[in-house]
Amino acid sequence: MWQATATLSRIDRALVDSQVGPRLHSLSARQAGAAARAAAYRLDPRAIVERAALAAADRRVWVRPALDCMAYVTALLPVAQGVAVFAALTRAADSARAGGDSRSRGQVMADALVTRVTGQAQADDVPVMVNLVMTDAALLGGSDEVARVAKYGPVPSGVARLLTTTGRAWVRRLYVHPSTGELVAMEARARRFPPALAELVRLRDQQCRAPYCDAPIRHIDHVIPVRSGGRTTYRNAQGLCDRHNQVKEEPGFCASVARGDVEFATPTGHRYRSHPPPPLGLGSDLELSPVEARVRRLLHTG
Repeated sequence: MWQATATLSRIDRALVDSQVGPRLHSLSARQAGAAARAAAYRLDPRAIVERAALAAADRRVWVRPALDCMAYVTALLPVAQGVAVFAALTRAADSARAGGDSRSRGQVMADALVTRVTGQAQADDVPVMVNLVMTDAALLGGSDEVARVAKYGPVPSGVARLLTTTGRAWVRRLYVHPSTGELVAMEARARRFPPALAELVRLRDQQCRAPYCDAPIRHIDHVIPVRSGGRTTYRNAQGLCDRHNQVKEEPGFCASVARGDVEFATPTGHRYRSHPPPPLGLGSDLELSPVEARVRRLLHTG
């Protein structure tokens, strides 16, 4: 309910409470939220219309991991578009079930979403490029070390091996160094990072390298700028979000490469080190404290 009344004045919020409060004992959480929104719309309709116009600009789609190697794909859409999407999937489910389809309604709707978005005839036929990072031991079945699927996260080695045998999936297998656990380095003479090298950096960094930032990578950037003699190499590359790619150009900010880490210096004189997420092959890092894990990585990198 608080979200529905967040932009109202204190007096209007009290009015919503007086209208909805006495009915709460007979309402579900969903019904209570709907009642609060309706009351807020009546009290300040102009503000609601203005907010709706602004909110439409924030439409987006994102994916996040779910249990058992599933994934949530979420879309934030204007109400008309969201209702239209759900109605189309519902019609597809009704039609399939009426024709004797043995799948559940939810399964039909999920498969219809996949086929309509990807353009494939069957949901299982979707051709994908899976950026799968794993050790050779995990690939060949001699190890239970976890693998990692880009933009998703860790998956069991058995699931990773299944992905490599899926007929409709192209798998880019990136192996790690047997002693350091680091991905194979690449170098280019071009000022811009070639696609393969840029993708390798994305797979290594997984998220923005700026300290305390976990935003998605939007730019592959030179740690030491080309204008300052920086080279287009794997070691001199970092993945940054939109904001930190701009912030680093402000006076007083600089970065350098230090023993495999990126060291950031700020205008206030503070210095921070950023290390990529733990590489594969060092699975016991998951059981160590952050300090212990960092010591172990330092020992492996010399």
